[in-house]
Amino acid sequence: MRSAIKRWVWVLCCGALAGTPVVAAEKPESVPAEPITGDAIRLHTTVLGSDAMEGRAPGSVGGRRAAGYLRQILEAKGVQPFGDDGGYDQRVPLHASLALEESRFEIWNLGTTRRLRLGDDYLL
Repeated sequence: MRSAIKRWVWVLCCGALAGTPVVAAEKPESVPAEPITGDAIRLHTTVLGSDAMEGRAPGSVGGRRAAGYLRQILEAKGVQPFGDDGGYDQRVPLHASLALEESRFEIWNLGTTRRLRLGDDYLL
């Protein structure tokens, strides 16, 4: 059940960001959709990837800011909310991971080893 809900949330967000109106329904209606443009995709990825979103980590100020941006887009496109309490948001249990100081990430290829640095070469 949760995976089905997550799937619908993903579909709604992608559709809204791409400029396509999406309505959660048992039987899809034939509704002309706005064309998906490179400019629309560029706009939304620029906004969501900007420093103002502060990384968008769940539970962070940037994460709440990104969720607010998505909520505005969904509302503007007329997408019917079906999240918790009749809104667009959905409470999801979160799990956090922290790398231990002795943790390492290495790539082995053809007899050579490259050790990657957390924060410089990869993120958790």
